[in-house]
Amino acid sequence: MTLAVVVGALVLAGARTPNVDDGFIVLVYARHLIEHHAIYWNVADGAVDGFTSVADLAQKTLVMALLHGDAVRETHALAIVEHLASVAAGAGIACIAAGPTWRANVAAAIAALAFATNVALADATTYWLETPLYALVALVALGTLVFAPPESRTVRALLAFEWTALALTRPEGLPLAVLFAAWFAIDRARHLPTRARWGPGAWFALATVAYLAWHWAYFGALAPNTFYAKSSDSRWQEVRDGVEYVRAWAGSDPTRALPVVLLFVTPLAALAPRWWSSQPLRRAFIVASAAAFVAIAEVIVEGGDSYDRGRFVAVPLALLFVALAFASQGLAGARVWIPVAALVVTVAGEARHSFSHLDVRLARIAAWPDDGRDFRCEMDLTRLLAKSATRIAETDFQRMKWFDDDLDVVDLAGLNDRARAHERNPGRNQWGKGGFRDAPATGAEVLVLGPRWLYAKSMATVTTRAIADDPQVARELLGARFPESARDALLARYVPAALPNACGGGYMNFFVRNDRAPVLASSGAAIGRTE
Repeated sequence: MTLAVVVGALVLAGARTPNVDDGFIVLVYARHLIEHHAIYWNVADGAVDGFTSVADLAQKTLVMALLHGDAVRETHALAIVEHLASVAAGAGIACIAAGPTWRANVAAAIAALAFATNVALADATTYWLETPLYALVALVALGTLVFAPPESRTVRALLAFEWTALALTRPEGLPLAVLFAAWFAIDRARHLPTRARWGPGAWFALATVAYLAWHWAYFGALAPNTFYAKSSDSRWQEVRDGVEYVRAWAGSDPTRALPVVLLFVTPLAALAPRWWSSQPLRRAFIVASAAAFVAIAEVIVEGGDSYDRGRFVAVPLALLFVALAFASQGLAGARVWIPVAALVVTVAGEARHSFSHLDVRLARIAAWPDDGRDFRCEMDLTRLLAKSATRIAETDFQRMKWFDDDLDVVDLAGLNDRARAHERNPGRNQWGKGGFRDAPATGAEVLVLGPRWLYAKSMATVTTRAIADDPQVARELLGARFPESARDALLARYVPAALPNACGGGYMNFFVRNDRAPVLASSGAAIGRTE
């Protein structure tokens, strides 16, 4: 288990850091909950949940309230701890399931390394969101279900708590929790009295229904606002996006295709009882492989993710590795080598990405965790803009709300805007609703558009018309083409601007409303022209 945790840290240190703005979103809500006992983005907009996980919000709020320290540092540290704890939980399950023979211990060690080299989970952790917590709760809940004695009243209470926590960590956790509750009553506690069999499930159902009722009353919807913001009106479109998402992960490396295929076919091994030398492990395999299948099916039905990596595949893979660990201990004869071989292929494939540039990884681990000083540049830019603007509309940089809470920050993707999130979207929806299209209509003094903070070329050197009319210019300076439907409003009200030498090099490009351009110019911004 110790080796697995060490390897897990090295794998995490090699994960590419993505956009962490969604992590800052949770911090904004946590700050509002602590300071004002309410859940909102801009106070004038009313209640909204621009976060997916209420459990993640709860833990970060608790940490911030107790420590009163650097919230960025605490958030990154929490993500690291939960990632390594999930690796330890998976490795622990594999070790508990292992028999006394050398073969059993080798199989358990290989399974433990599979959890450690779960690159999808490492990538997911770098977003500073709930995925490592989700993986940890799912694995602990599965381990408790399989190994803890159902006769114990304490165990039954713990199971009810774990299932509720699983449902609150991500919406996808609810079907998994229902599966675990049903399996407990049907298999694990089948010999117990009716009240003991169904009691944990009843308490879990009661707690979940109470939470959903509160969520509906407080936010006016059952699902998180993030679900509506990233959903198409067509569920079939979401399924196609989900299939493409899983296919892209499987095709990103030849060795990743095998576990993806196994997510769908592994449950079939439970249909042959004679293949198994241990019926308890066969039953454990059934619930673990079923959970992995349900988890990957949810990813497909919900449409996957906007980002091009496999963070949503992380938990299905972790559950699959548990199932393979059980199969490697419970199958009869030479069949035990089939799951072992699958684990070896997976570990060997990911290990090729996990130990390159070891010196860089060790240096990164030594510098953990990140803290607020690492974002000083963006904080200074935000505060400079705030000197001449009270309202900023953005497509990607929600962290500005964390840097200056007095700003009215309009989220053009809809994650933190209930009205925009619930708008119709008949086509494909990858990044949220609105975006560039809605920017001029907000009337914000400043429009910070596109996926990058800094650009090589200043937007103040071109005209608004050039940006609106020339797709190549727009992509170079903003990262995307400006839609025709917003062209006239942009030309009428905004001019291009840039903060030169931002962060020691490059330019921060944005639009400024005509009447606020002189104020920004006095603060050092370069201002362009409409024509």
